[in-house]
Amino acid sequence: MTMDHDPDSSAPSSSLGDGVPPRLQRRVDDLLQRHGVHSFAPADATRVARVVLDALVADTAVGRPAALDLLAVDALVTRAIEVLAEDPAALEAEIARSIRDLKGGEQT
Repeated sequence: MTMDHDPDSSAPSSSLGDGVPPRLQRRVDDLLQRHGVHSFAPADATRVARVVLDALVADTAVGRPAALDLLAVDALVTRAIEVLAEDPAALEAEIARSIRDLKGGEQT
């Protein structure tokens, strides 16, 4: 996922790839911007995914409207791993760190 700034917009534009529904793409962009991410990095993506997931888990009234946020969490983590796959030496350590972060800092 690369982050480019559209001069006609105050929001960063990220790309999850071809075939991603525009509504999901917009939600991911919104979440990244809302959490201060202006250029994509796997650690930022997993951090934002964790914050969103924690909020969803804490909301006992969560229902169907949360589906888009759950899809966004999945998209952020998946794209982070895809980016890391370009550097095999860093991939294993970053996946372990990401899993710990998503589990709340527990050691695996």
